[in-house]
Amino acid sequence: MKIGIISTSGEGGGAARSTLTLFISLKSKSQHDVRLYLARPQKTYRSFRSISVLSICKPIAGFESRLKGALDRLILRLSWRLSDYAKSTLLLPSFINLRSATSSAEIIHLHWIYSGFISLWQILNLRVPIVWTLHDSWPFCGTEHHPLGRWSDSYMKNYSDRPMLSFSYGLNLDRIVILVKTFIYSRRTVAFIAPSQWIYSKFLSSPLSKHCEIVHIPNPIDTSIYKPLNISETRANSMNRRYRVGLIDAFLSSSFYKGIDLGFEVVLQLLDRSNDVDLVYVGNQCMKSCMPTKYLERVTRKSFLNSESSMVAYLNEIDLLIVPSRIENLSQLACQSIACGTPVAMFAIGGNPEIVQNERLGVLAKPFSTHEMSTQIIAYMNKYAACPVRTSLHDFAESQWGVVSIINKHIRFYEKVLRQSNS
Repeated sequence: MKIGIISTSGEGGGAARSTLTLFISLKSKSQHDVRLYLARPQKTYRSFRSISVLSICKPIAGFESRLKGALDRLILRLSWRLSDYAKSTLLLPSFINLRSATSSAEIIHLHWIYSGFISLWQILNLRVPIVWTLHDSWPFCGTEHHPLGRWSDSYMKNYSDRPMLSFSYGLNLDRIVILVKTFIYSRRTVAFIAPSQWIYSKFLSSPLSKHCEIVHIPNPIDTSIYKPLNISETRANSMNRRYRVGLIDAFLSSSFYKGIDLGFEVVLQLLDRSNDVDLVYVGNQCMKSCMPTKYLERVTRKSFLNSESSMVAYLNEIDLLIVPSRIENLSQLACQSIACGTPVAMFAIGGNPEIVQNERLGVLAKPFSTHEMSTQIIAYMNKYAACPVRTSLHDFAESQWGVVSIINKHIRFYEKVLRQSNS
């Protein structure tokens, strides 16, 4: 089977990292011909000959996608509900001949394809079956990447609960985009993979679900890389060790979804309520400069983690990772943390309860109570600080997200979609 995987990037956020893990795993653990198509060159993975850059001119590939992303945002200025929530239209035409570039593939697997990478209309022109992983809700919504706020249920009604044009709010772009998706999905073989049961149920609430098949398959975690290390190698103060909580500000506090402001509140409460807690955070200097002076000696800043080895070392260095997202599908970072044997603290939203399935795996707090989260972290620390849980957490991650079982599920689904398309 010839498989073409398409993603805007193979580096950066959780969607990109999970896409790359899937690609590498399919290449190494199956006999299938797998190629990865990206919007721009990747510095870290140039050694893979089966990675291609889709661009009309490769030297300006990054500029090309950023320009289209900027034009897409200009179109969104005409839309209802101007807000800080992430949105995309993918209505702009693309000069990339996607059909020609992927002509050797028997099946196309789409991942995170926004930021002006490709156009919705190109999906219609593909002549092979399409599988699409739901890294967010955009494929079954209008312009929004996740339905939030006052109109969060509008996607269930194809956004017909709002007029197409309003003097106060502008053009109902959400309805236009979801009607375009309805047209495309009804004419193409498009099947979806839901990494979490939460987004699986959200998809079934969309009118678009009647045109497409969906299956629940979590994203893979390479547990041969993400695993507990020798504690003495990662903690110099192992004889007199304090409890170290971690927080990663990968988006420099700019993402409303990631809830770094909530994480900061939790950290301040922990530092105030327990003298045994230290913070080891990843991000820019801004967070540390916002800390009260009395806590600075208990705060350590790490530079950005630009490799898997540095991420694994960091996750082994801390005792618990705070993932304070306001909305989350199946957090790749949280899964990687548990695979390294490090528990996580999260709010009980989205797919988070599917990660923290029992109290040994971490903390699930009421959304979005920072006081409850800090209280539960202290209780967890008191209960498990002297009790080694790393091996059991890694075993749980292997059973839930291990590469071999997840890859086999993907291959079986590809084969099923191909059979249905050919029948």
